[in-house]
Amino acid sequence: MARRKIGVIVGILAVIAFIAVYLLFFNKRNETVIYGMPQDVLCFFDVKNIDAFDPVKQENVIINELSNLQIVGSLQQNFDLFNKVCGTKAELLSDILNQNFLAGAFPGGKNTIEYLFLLQLDEAAKIKLNQFIPEYNDEMPTVSNHKFEKTEIYEFYYSKNKMRISVTKEAGVFIFSTSTVLVENAVKQLKQGNPVTENNGFKEVYNHIDKKAGFVFYLNTEQLSNYLSGFAPNEKYAVVMQMQKYNSWIGAELHIAEAGIAINGYASAKNNSSALQLSEYTGEYAIDMHPVIPANTVVLYRINADNLIENLAAEFTNEKLNRDFFDYWAPWMKNNLLIGISESLDKNFLNKTFLIIPANDKLLATNKLKYAIISDTIVYRDNIIMELKAGDLISGIAKVKFPEINYAAWYQNDLIITTEIAQLRNMLDAAENGETLAEDGEYNEFKNNISSSFNTSVYLNLSKAEQIIGSFISDKNRDSLEQNFNLLQKFPKLEIQFSNSKQIYLINGFLSYNAAPKRKNGVLWKLQVDYPIESGPYTVFNQVTNQKSIIVQDTAHQMYLISANGDVLWKQQLPNKISDAVHEVDFYGNDKTQILFNTPDAIYLMDMNGNAVEGFPITLTSKITNPITVLMNAKNDYRMYVACNNDNIYGFYKDGKPIPGWNPQNGTGTVTQPLFSVKDNNADAIAFINNTSIQVRKSNGKANRSIPIKGNVVSIAKESNATYFMLSTGDIIKVDAQLNSNTTSYTGNYITGNFADINADDTTDIIMIDDGYFKAKTISGKSLFVAEIDSIYKKTIRYHFKNTDYFGVASSSNIIILFSSDGKVYDGFPVKGSANFVIDDITKNGDKMLVTIANNTLYTYRIK
Repeated sequence: MARRKIGVIVGILAVIAFIAVYLLFFNKRNETVIYGMPQDVLCFFDVKNIDAFDPVKQENVIINELSNLQIVGSLQQNFDLFNKVCGTKAELLSDILNQNFLAGAFPGGKNTIEYLFLLQLDEAAKIKLNQFIPEYNDEMPTVSNHKFEKTEIYEFYYSKNKMRISVTKEAGVFIFSTSTVLVENAVKQLKQGNPVTENNGFKEVYNHIDKKAGFVFYLNTEQLSNYLSGFAPNEKYAVVMQMQKYNSWIGAELHIAEAGIAINGYASAKNNSSALQLSEYTGEYAIDMHPVIPANTVVLYRINADNLIENLAAEFTNEKLNRDFFDYWAPWMKNNLLIGISESLDKNFLNKTFLIIPANDKLLATNKLKYAIISDTIVYRDNIIMELKAGDLISGIAKVKFPEINYAAWYQNDLIITTEIAQLRNMLDAAENGETLAEDGEYNEFKNNISSSFNTSVYLNLSKAEQIIGSFISDKNRDSLEQNFNLLQKFPKLEIQFSNSKQIYLINGFLSYNAAPKRKNGVLWKLQVDYPIESGPYTVFNQVTNQKSIIVQDTAHQMYLISANGDVLWKQQLPNKISDAVHEVDFYGNDKTQILFNTPDAIYLMDMNGNAVEGFPITLTSKITNPITVLMNAKNDYRMYVACNNDNIYGFYKDGKPIPGWNPQNGTGTVTQPLFSVKDNNADAIAFINNTSIQVRKSNGKANRSIPIKGNVVSIAKESNATYFMLSTGDIIKVDAQLNSNTTSYTGNYITGNFADINADDTTDIIMIDDGYFKAKTISGKSLFVAEIDSIYKKTIRYHFKNTDYFGVASSSNIIILFSSDGKVYDGFPVKGSANFVIDDITKNGDKMLVTIANNTLYTYRIK
């Protein structure tokens, strides 16, 4: 019996000894590739089955789109190089097809990406590198070599292709890179260095990953934040580096399908700086989208955690804040939060921030929050909007900086808090009008690709994120963002979800893809001013914001300058109404915009801060009867013309001095339209319209031609060799380049009309409302289309922007419709608005916006 026991013990010891010897000697000479990957890798692909490795398949449409991103494009280029070079040796090519290999990305100089390839050797295990001289693109390399850690590293230089590569073989692993430093680093790891397998966070993820997966993508969050910080401006550096505190490693399988990329894997927070605070399952996972989240939300962070209140309290190191939190907020809060940002059209995207705090007990909450309420500001859509003074506490809850004074309203049993009152109104409008994510068909289709249960979720609408992403990119890197903005449109939505599972976090996510994206038509924002709008809207370039700003004036004669995002930049009181035109000028030729306009009393010139330019306003002794006309003969040679009720026209140079011949132009009659320029046998001339005729004057003011009219001129159109005038009777007067005229009478039931270029072919066409129909025809009378319209539409509308005429109809009840060239209604129309509108790229990013008014509200819509 004793001998048997001794035999068993000896056998066990023999097995242990065999394993030890194998691990120490044999296995060390045939190390697996994972032990060669350095810890400072940004991300890497662990490929077990090359057929499943979609990211490098050129025929994959989605990955080809993503190849515009440096990290993906560089992978494709380097893998192609890896294949071609190794393909010169059949054994290496066979191992690529059949063995495990890694492709790791490392930040290079000037924010570039370099790749390291590690190939597990089998057939090529006995390859002699001193006999390996690979040909590339019909060129043989210049070969050099050096030793690192007693390992021979070979370097190949292809002079015609201007390319260098380095290769070596260590412990059964073939190492390849265009960077010698990366090859040396891999050698170091294989020789008892500090590879990625020594990182606790990576090990935790790696041990849970399905080892049979075709390929797995690993992301090093710490290195990612270091990499991204290189693109960030100084003031955003610390924010970008906060990524390190979220988690340390992510490992995921990527499944690429026609609709996008599905992401399934694990995340770890095991390192010294990470603090991914999720809870155990509570049975309160957020399944449905909250009913008040706007459809144009760009960022949405949803948290479900049974220890949420304790975690929040731990962040309040200030004793008073901690006490206030426990006294006034914690007693009624549920263990879930929603923090988001809606789409912003300018850099002030934090104005679009919102926080939603669900309440266990709304009555208790309303009593507790009395300490913070300054006032009930307004009742809006049956909701009381409150002013809250608790900025530090709200910022601590949201982990986003809120100002001291914020706005709040209850929606059902949830408290909505925003930094701006306009944002709160927009959210309440969205809930009332069904313009929410919950009601958005595209989002509901998207969410079918992700899990319905999670602890924490981050949702991004990348197609609307330009301003937010742009704020994290320094000026020197802005070009790369602008070049890739169209790419963001093709990958519009991303959601990553985290769920706690036995001390590791399951991740589930999806990145959607749309090969032919279309920006949705629809309202972007609306702004209420103090009184009904009587003048505007107008748009002018604002060099301060590098976008267009909007100008309106209300019936109290207050003039507003409004940003592309709907924020009032300033307002000031004027003594009278703006006369229906505002001009963007650069009087000093220094790329700084001034605003030029007139009231019945004076001519105004302001800078973009609302300050009057020296010498302005220019006041006249008689009332000005029409909007000012601005003509420019040469650069900075501005000339301004106004007509007055004393039957005179006055002309001024930009410095306010009178123009000879127009000081004044006497006996002009009652001028009914702004003056305009015309050509008289290729010479410049100036025309104006009074009650009886079209008058043409030479540039020096001398009379030239008088063309009689019967009726008011309602529209003017210019071609290269003719000018057309539409009268209130529907008659058309054509004036050619020699100032000869002829009239075409209209015999239909004309109600109202306008000129337009229907097919964008630089020819003048006609639109009109005639007997319940909206008609378009050529100037010669050929029908282009006929569209039936409701009897409420009594006015035609038209606006020219960037070689395109936008046209349609408006009603007296503030409803407008735009039509396409084939007579079909534009997507998203009819909309709220009036005949007073402009179409412009107010954001300067290529989006066309329709800006219009109704009563005291300014509306901005995106249109295609």
